[in-house]
Amino acid sequence: MFVGWEGVGVASYLLINFWYTRIQANKSAMQAMLMNRIAAVDSLQLNLILDLYHIMLHLFY
Repeated sequence: MFVGWEGVGVASYLLINFWYTRIQANKSAMQAMLMNRIAAVDSLQLNLILDLYHIMLHLFY
């Protein structure tokens, strides 16, 4: 799922930055890439927290 998310992020960047000679397109593409990176890191952190919770839940009960 994470690899798919990264693929969508790269495709989004490439589509937004299609008109690479326009400054606004470059800025928007970089902003989209930044938002995708933040979402990816948050997704990984949430997955880690839930996995640890699941392990602790079954370890002590």
